[in-house]
Amino acid sequence: MRLRFPLVVAVLVVASSAGCGSCRETTQGARADASTDASTDGNAVATSSLATDPLARDGGDFVARCSKTTSEVELEGGESFEVGGAVVSGNEISVAASFVREGARKGAVFQADNALSKVRTIDLGELAGGDLAPQLATCTSCEGRVVVAAFATSAAGPKSFGNRPGAARVAAQRTLVVSALEGGKASPLYRVPHQADESAAFDLALLAKDSGLVAWDEDSERVVRGIVKVVAFSAGKLSEPIVASPYETDAESPKLVRTAKGEVYLGWLAREAISTDGGVSDADLQGAYLEAPGEERAHQWVEIVALDTTGKPKGAPLAVTARGRGFAASFELVTSGDGFDVIVVDGAVRQDGLGSKVSRVPIRGGKPGLVSDLVTGGGGAASATVFDSYVTFVDVSERPMVVPLDPPHTISREPLARGGRFVAALPGAFFSVGIETTDAGAPRASLKRHVCR
Repeated sequence: MRLRFPLVVAVLVVASSAGCGSCRETTQGARADASTDASTDGNAVATSSLATDPLARDGGDFVARCSKTTSEVELEGGESFEVGGAVVSGNEISVAASFVREGARKGAVFQADNALSKVRTIDLGELAGGDLAPQLATCTSCEGRVVVAAFATSAAGPKSFGNRPGAARVAAQRTLVVSALEGGKASPLYRVPHQADESAAFDLALLAKDSGLVAWDEDSERVVRGIVKVVAFSAGKLSEPIVASPYETDAESPKLVRTAKGEVYLGWLAREAISTDGGVSDADLQGAYLEAPGEERAHQWVEIVALDTTGKPKGAPLAVTARGRGFAASFELVTSGDGFDVIVVDGAVRQDGLGSKVSRVPIRGGKPGLVSDLVTGGGGAASATVFDSYVTFVDVSERPMVVPLDPPHTISREPLARGGRFVAALPGAFFSVGIETTDAGAPRASLKRHVCR
C-alpha cells in the first residue's frame, strides 16, 4: 500500500485553484550567510543557508503541530486507496482519488463540508494511465466551480509504435478528460489527447469559470528529448497544443501557477546527463540515453516561463535553480504575495545519513529572489506540498513533516495514520488522508481534520 501523489505532489490550495494558491502575503526576512551562485546561462541565483541545520538543532525530537483530530470520515478504497489532489472551495473540500473496485482501478471525488459532518462520492469510472489518481482545480474567480481531470480508458488514436525498419514512428495515445463537478456528478467538458509514453505527469489550472490550461510532458517527435505541451480551454473550445519548452531542453513534470495579479507561469524539471568520460555527447544521443531504463544520474534544475491565456510562452525560459549543476528531484509552484514561490526538493545526498534538502525560491516580477533553505540534510523528502504558510513533506521513514515557510523553520513530525499525507488546509486546520487497520483487521481509508498550532 502507498498513498501516492504524482511525481511532484500537486499544489494544495486554500479556497483557491491549483494555480491560485492561498494568495497569502509573505514577508521576506533577511537571511544569514547569503551568497550568489551564477548559473551557466548567466542567470544569477541568490542562495542562503540556516546558521544550523534545523533537524540537527532539534536533536531529532519533533513536537507535533497537528496532534488533535476534530473529525473524520471514511473513504472508499481501503488498502488500494491512492490520493490525487484536493481543493477547498467555499465551505466544501473535494478530494480526488483512485482505488480498486471489482478488480479494476476506479476514480472518484469525495466531497464533504469543511467540518466533515457528511461526505458524498462522485464516481469517475474506470481509469487509464496506470494508477495515476485524478487531479482537481478551482480558483477565486470561478464562482465555486471545481474541475477534475483523469485519464479515460478509451484510447484516442493509434495503439502501437511504428517499429518496423524504416517505418515512421506512430505514438500511442491516451485521453485526459476534464470534467466539471456540479449537481453531484462529473460532467465532461473537454477531451485532451496525450502521447501514451512512460510519463503520465500533467497539471491543470482554472483561470476563470469557463477557461483554463492543461500542461503535460511527452517525448518529442523532432528530437529525442522530453517536451512540455500546453492547451487552453475556453467556452467549450480546446486550442491546438503548444510546445512551451525549448526543443534543446529535456523537460518533464510540468506545473502551472496563477498569481494574485492574474499572471500565469509554467514550470518544469530540465535535465542533463552527467558525463562519465569528460566528453560531451551528441545532444540527441544523450537525450535517447536519458529515456533508457537504468539511466545514468543527471543534473536537474527548475525552469519557468510566463504564459498568456492561450498557453503561448511570453519570452524565454528562466532557470530558477542552478542550470546544469543541481539535483532537483521535484518542485511546486504556489502563489505568494504579488508573485509566487518555487519550493524545490534537492535529492543530492551531501553526507552519509543525510537526505535531501527543501528550499524556497521567491519569484517577484518574473525574477528569482533570495533562496532560503527550509530543510537541510536529513529530511529525505521525495516531494513537498505547500499550503497556507507551511510546507509539508514525507521523510525517508514515510513520516509526515511540517515546516513553516518563514523563520524560524522549526520542523514538526505529525502523528497521522499509516501512509498519511496532508492534502489541504484552512486557517488553523489541516486535512489529511491515511489508512488505518480496524479491530477486525480490515484496512480503512479516511479523511481527517486536525487543529494545528
